[in-house]
Amino acid sequence: MERIKKIDVAKRQLDTAIIMFFEKKDPIAIHTVACAAYDILRNLVGDKKVKELQTLKDNSLISEKQKKDWYRELNRPQNFFKHAKKDPLETLDFQPQITEFFIGDACNLYRYLTKDFSSAMVVFSTWYFMKNPNFLKSEEKRHLYKKGSQTMDINNYSRFLGLIKSLKF
Repeated sequence: MERIKKIDVAKRQLDTAIIMFFEKKDPIAIHTVACAAYDILRNLVGDKKVKELQTLKDNSLISEKQKKDWYRELNRPQNFFKHAKKDPLETLDFQPQITEFFIGDACNLYRYLTKDFSSAMVVFSTWYFMKNPNFLKSEEKRHLYKKGSQTMDINNYSRFLGLIKSLKF
């Protein structure tokens, strides 16, 4: 038997999703595990704080009128991968890139809750901003991540996987 806290479950799921991501494992399995961690972390943070953090699912840019549609679209792949009772013959056009946003958001939620990052989370966040430097507010940070992506190939996933394994947090 293993006694475990929810925060530890989320950390293990998130780290596993990140490792599977860099190992280029099945995108559906990665998405399912990443979203499981994301949901636990959102629930642990709580509604009020999540809104303040501006997470993927709780974005103030989305109008109240459109939130139901927004949630439905964000949750569609996750629900499709878990359930078949109501829609056993349905198909889904899955875009695996959305998983990167869930993983990134989950890393931020974990950091908010614990003031800590695992080595997998550090490496994923670094890769993510090297790939998307324009998402950063600060020009200095954008420049840093752009420079990093020029010296390290962001498509060399095995290199990022090696970094996770070499760092010990």
